[in-house]
Amino acid sequence: MNTSSIRSARGFTLIELMVTVAVMAILAGLAVPSFQGLLRSSRLAGESNDILAALSLARSESVRRNQRVVFCRAPVVGGVIADNSACITGDTASRWAGWMVFLDSNANGARDAANEPLLRSGVFSRDTLITVASTNLQGGGNRLVFRPDGIARDAGSNAIQQVALRVCEASGSGENARDVVVAFGSRINVVRASSAACAAPSNP
Repeated sequence: MNTSSIRSARGFTLIELMVTVAVMAILAGLAVPSFQGLLRSSRLAGESNDILAALSLARSESVRRNQRVVFCRAPVVGGVIADNSACITGDTASRWAGWMVFLDSNANGARDAANEPLLRSGVFSRDTLITVASTNLQGGGNRLVFRPDGIARDAGSNAIQQVALRVCEASGSGENARDVVVAFGSRINVVRASSAACAAPSNP
């Protein structure tokens, strides 16, 4: 047997092991905040994109059906929409828990469950996110009314609505919010924002 081919096994020394652990701790310290930021961004994007899709649906359905379609704040109890026949038009300054989109064929701003179909609804994640409306949306009774021309106008007038709905994570820093903005002409988009206190967004 050729002893020169036999190699002795050699393990880590204590110093090498300590250096390895220290490097891993530094890398973990750098990676964890980035991962948390990625999770926060994903949550905000998911909720704001749901609102964007709901508003886009309301606008397109108002044109397709040639009738009014309403997007509004909805009551939530136990994590589900408690009453899909009425919008929450009062209590304007507090956070939203849910929303719904429905056909408003009689143009009264409320849903007749028997004759006006519910097109879509959703519930916000209340554990981590806060959703608040701009003053124009609050003043409009927490609802957007899309007319048959696809333009959102104030209830009872022809004034074009320009509003924003903010989805925010209060524990976050930096760009911890997304504003879903309905600008002049009912152009709808999502804008990154920062608000440590998750305050109501500005009107467009």
